[in-house]
Amino acid sequence: MFDDKERVMDTKLTHLDEYKTLRDEIMLCQREIHRTWLWATIGAAAAYTWLPLHKSDIQFLGAWFIPPFLLIFCAIRNVLFRLRIGWMSEYIEEIEEDAFGQDKKLPGIGHFKRNRDYKWDLCSFYGAIIFWLVLIVFAIVLSCHFYQNEV
Repeated sequence: MFDDKERVMDTKLTHLDEYKTLRDEIMLCQREIHRTWLWATIGAAAAYTWLPLHKSDIQFLGAWFIPPFLLIFCAIRNVLFRLRIGWMSEYIEEIEEDAFGQDKKLPGIGHFKRNRDYKWDLCSFYGAIIFWLVLIVFAIVLSCHFYQNEV
């Protein structure tokens, strides 16, 4: 009924297939970065809301430090996804060089972005790191304040 040739999967990837796969993976990483921000804000806000309302139920005083640990986890996850996007962008540039050569009319998005927004990418990367650090320090100070009021 079926020919064996129809069942064989074509495993040879073209530049276009690899490019699309990388683009999809970058989009996945960007969605995960967004989810990480949501986890951090919702999780820390929920913990800081629940903990003061249930002071009498708290047996382990280290519970006050759950939000900073959540923020540290989310910050590490965010940085790793940002680094992964950077590594994939470098690979996209290699694919573009192989596919397009030094074609100035069609440089490819990797080269176009690198030539135009490199400083902005660095600024947003370090800006995100600074923001996460400020958020973590604020959470630690807030947790210390709540902890000292309990002891």
